[in-house]
Parts: sequence; C-alpha cells; structure tokens
Amino acid sequence: FNYKYHLQTAAYRRILYTKYNINVDGIIILKLSKDKVYFEEQVLDFTRYDHVEYINNCERMFLSLVYAWYNRYIVENQYKKIQSLFKRNTKK
Repeated sequence: FNYKYHLQTAAYRRILYTKYNINVDGIIILKLSKDKVYFEEQVLDFTRYDHVEYINNCERMFLSLVYAWYNRYIVENQYKKIQSLFKRNTKK
C-alpha cells in the first residue's frame, strides 16, 4: 500500500459527505492478488484521532493537487493565447 490509495479514498469520502451528506466512519482498502488466493487489507478507523487527522491531510493534499493541475491548465492556455498574439504582432 501507499498513500495514493488514501488520497483517492479521501476524495471519495469528501464526495459522499458534500454531495450526499453521508458521514464515513472508516475506510477499508482491499488488495486482491491476481495470481494467488491472497489479499491484503488496510483499515482506517475514524474513531481514532490519528486516522482522522491523516485522512483529512490526504483530502487537503488531493484538493491541492487538483487545484494545482487546474491552475496549470489555465496558465498554459493563457500562455498559448498570448503567444499567438505575439506571433501575429511580430509578423506585421
């Protein structure tokens, strides 16, 4: 397991709460083996403060990554528009 699974589940948790007003008490991540009869699980129990603090940090990190991606997208598109204006003005 790595923290990226938790970022994803933190995003799901946020959607469940903000869109459907569903409070999540915990998260279970289950990894199944493709080759063997084997699985691993990881449990986050939100009655534990350290787990709640961690998943809240995961949520903030996920949202900051989304925000950064979105702003990068906007800046790149604005740059392309400005570049095209520069090219048009220098051709005159």
